[in-house]
Amino acid sequence: MSRLAVASRWAGWGFAAVVVAVLALNVAWMVRHPSQVRPVAPGDVAPYFTLPRVDGAGTVSLADLRGRVVLLDFWATWCGPCRASMPAVERVYRDFAGRGLEVVSINTEGPGAAAQIEAFVDDLSLTAPVVVDDGTVASLYRVDIIPHMVLVDRRGLVRAVHRGTTRDFERHLREEVDALLDD
Repeated sequence: MSRLAVASRWAGWGFAAVVVAVLALNVAWMVRHPSQVRPVAPGDVAPYFTLPRVDGAGTVSLADLRGRVVLLDFWATWCGPCRASMPAVERVYRDFAGRGLEVVSINTEGPGAAAQIEAFVDDLSLTAPVVVDDGTVASLYRVDIIPHMVLVDRRGLVRAVHRGTTRDFERHLREEVDALLDD
């Protein structure tokens, strides 16, 4: 076997060893930090954030809403299921806002879509605050499908997560919100 063939073989084995070592380190990190790789789930502390309102009227901060029940609704204007679920979210917001429910409508398309977002909001007559996320908050909540809704209790704990929608979505949401407002 030539010297070049031996050197190539060792280089290949060395490369394979590095790949295996990196994979092992990643697995070890994931085992020690499971909350960093799984979606936010009931019982977790809701990650704090501050985002700009799409209408330019300041910001919305989850920390400022502590003591209230908060529904975070992640969505995009191009998302058909998001558009279909938003009237239900708006009805729940209007029915429970007087009892302490806050809805934060989080658009995931970034600040460059502000005009499109405002037109969408106007078209659906949404009254809850609409904020724009550049992907940072969606990453914190590990949003990988929209609509994605997170219900946060008065103490800042996640109490429910809805990924996508179901036929009975509004009824379930109403029951969850009602129970949290009675706590």
